[in-house]
Amino acid sequence: MKLSVCILIVVFFITGCMMHRPLMLPTVTTLNVPEQNYEILKNEEVSGSASDSTIIGLIFFGDSGLNAAYNDALSNVKGANTLVNVRVDYKLTNILYIYQSYTTVVTGFPAKIKTVK
Repeated sequence: MKLSVCILIVVFFITGCMMHRPLMLPTVTTLNVPEQNYEILKNEEVSGSASDSTIIGLIFFGDSGLNAAYNDALSNVKGANTLVNVRVDYKLTNILYIYQSYTTVVTGFPAKIKTVK
């Protein structure tokens, strides 16, 4: 009886409260926007990140969403309202299922969209 209770507890902590992530399939999306519609503000790439963490699968904190990482990258350059040539990377850190951290990193060139008349 004690063995089955221990197995159930282990299964609960290992699988039931894991951080769920999107399916990681490589995808490429291309959107061609004429260069006269935007102005690149900085000729260097900027990056932003967003993280969330869990401790023992019971305490969750943070926001690893794509929007949070995108806004963090935009905050690095004054006047930028979009990124061009964007890449998205993900990092997962796991220490014996006691501590898990998931980070989304967005990298791109800061740009400003021009108003079209």
